[in-house]
Amino acid sequence: PSSPVAALSISGMPSDRFLFAGFLPPKSKARQTSLSELADIAATLVLFESARRLPALLADIAEVMGDREVAICRELTKKFEEVRRGGAVALAAHYAAAGPPKGELVVLVRGRGAQDHVWEKDAVVAALRQRLSVSGTREAAEAVAKLSGWRRRAVYQLALEVQDENDGGHHGGGA
Repeated sequence: PSSPVAALSISGMPSDRFLFAGFLPPKSKARQTSLSELADIAATLVLFESARRLPALLADIAEVMGDREVAICRELTKKFEEVRRGGAVALAAHYAAAGPPKGELVVLVRGRGAQDHVWEKDAVVAALRQRLSVSGTREAAEAVAKLSGWRRRAVYQLALEVQDENDGGHHGGGA
């Protein structure tokens, strides 16, 4: 039996289109780069991961892709088969607290699509305010755009408006 196909069949994820990406790099920075490359794919992503690295993988998925739906399929076709579904943030918190699961894992990540949750403007502005307090405009806009489902240019424009509000109004010409 093929564990990726078995995982797709029981995960509740769309199975009409999928991309098997295998094992991602073990180091967080390289793994985040790989996840960034996969973030805009509209197909279900199928990954392999070791049990001990699962909490870190989920945290990186949440960081790069936002709270995307994930299914953790464990011990497929065996006595203790288990599927745990949820948002990347909740699953990362669960496995960080509970520790890594036992057994072999297949991790499925819902592909990007029109059904993805796109944040309301207020949520984008709140996230920008938080990010702008610790990073520059471009970095804050990029991070919030990835998480919010908004286009980067629109988020950057909002970031400029938020900074302008914080500075007490316009300082010269402009829109």
